[in-house]
Amino acid sequence: MELSGGMAGERGDEPGLNKPFEEPLESDAGGDPQAVGSPPVTDREIGLLLQEARAARRRAYAPYSGFTVGAAVLGFSGRIHVGCNVENASYGLSLCAERAAVAAAVVNGDRRIRAVAVVGGGAGAVEISLTPCGACRQVIHEHGGGKVMVITTGPQGTFVLASGGELFPRAFGAAQLARPGAERGSGADGTDGTDGTGGANQATE
Repeated sequence: MELSGGMAGERGDEPGLNKPFEEPLESDAGGDPQAVGSPPVTDREIGLLLQEARAARRRAYAPYSGFTVGAAVLGFSGRIHVGCNVENASYGLSLCAERAAVAAAVVNGDRRIRAVAVVGGGAGAVEISLTPCGACRQVIHEHGGGKVMVITTGPQGTFVLASGGELFPRAFGAAQLARPGAERGSGADGTDGTDGTGGANQATE
């Protein structure tokens, strides 16, 4: 398994590079991720993701809160991409570890992700149980959909697994945007893109 470093080179000629991620292939395959080349995340991969997330946490820049976070994402290529939280004196400009890791994945060619691990805590190496914030859940959903595995640490060195759909149900995604040539009813989270009453969610002026 490869850990990504810097930018992997120019990829402007890749087909579909500027199209939003969706999961129509999984819908076409009856909801089975293995049918479109997404095998279940293994225990070894979980261990590697947590290891790399912990290493990334040690590089976090958190001089204001003292709360350091590291994240690692597993791309469909099999590579792991990492990120840490980067705070700013203008607090609203601070960057979460999960979004940094997803950005690293995208710039290195992994626009779809299979799993995300996140670890963090206050001063020292002690980890607390935490999950991605709402903004990070939205970004994870954009690139992983409802079936992405989210791995967080629990008490006494254990870890907790949850799907993206469990953490972020009925998520907003590309299916809710009226794009030319796009069909509604195929949300990236595996839902039908409706508001629960049978009608599609649509923005109103």
